Amino acid sequence: EVLMNCSKTVAVLDHHPYSNVYWNAGLVRPDAAATGVIITEFACHLDVELIPSEAQCLMCALVTDTGRFQYQNADGEAFEVASLLVEAGASPSQIALYVYQSDRLAYLHLAAKVMGRIRTFGEGRVAYSYVTTADLSSSGVPLAEMDGLVDIVRCVEGTEIALFLKEVDGGKVRGNLRSKSQLDISGVARQMGGGGHTAAAGFTAEGTIDDVFTEIVPLLINLLALDKES
Repeated sequence: EVLMNCSKTVAVLDHHPYSNVYWNAGLVRPDAAATGVIITEFACHLDVELIPSEAQCLMCALVTDTGRFQYQNADGEAFEVASLLVEAGASPSQIALYVYQSDRLAYLHLAAKVMGRIRTFGEGRVAYSYVTTADLSSSGVPLAEMDGLVDIVRCVEGTEIALFLKEVDGGKVRGNLRSKSQLDISGVARQMGGGGHTAAAGFTAEGTIDDVFTEIVPLLINLLALDKES
């Protein structure tokens, strides 16, 4: 933000939706699976040859944003770009090794605790779990390593929405929402003060985990009810 304020010109390449345009030049495509897709295609447009390290970074962006090509955004374009990046020197096996197969033992123990807390509501359509600041202190796992925990909640059979809450310093709670169906959870995230994509969104709210859970449950139940009516 400081650098942007000091810059005369701001250019943006992104796949996250924006309500306000703050840049001088840019390409924003929320339908793109990852920003890595946009950057790769821009490089092709400029006839720029990517070096292996660049291709690896862009491939990592694509793999993580598509959940290893398991999310709804893993479309034909994503696979075409993945092929281009592999040809340019990207290694999917190395990404799998360092991103998904190198978890610290402390993280796995915390993940087991999250798994043991999973509950469902909304007639089994929503799966939910959480971590507290006490969990973080006792486990020694930093918030930076928490991103994958929502995918554990996402794995529950028969559910359509995953909700994961984590306490952070300052009396706040960060929430992650994932949709496994056509349900658009971005609206719920916006109502909670956040935002994001149709199938992946998040927010930060004041209060305890119980406070935030009590606030968001009616919103999710209402979303499920509207889906039934349609």
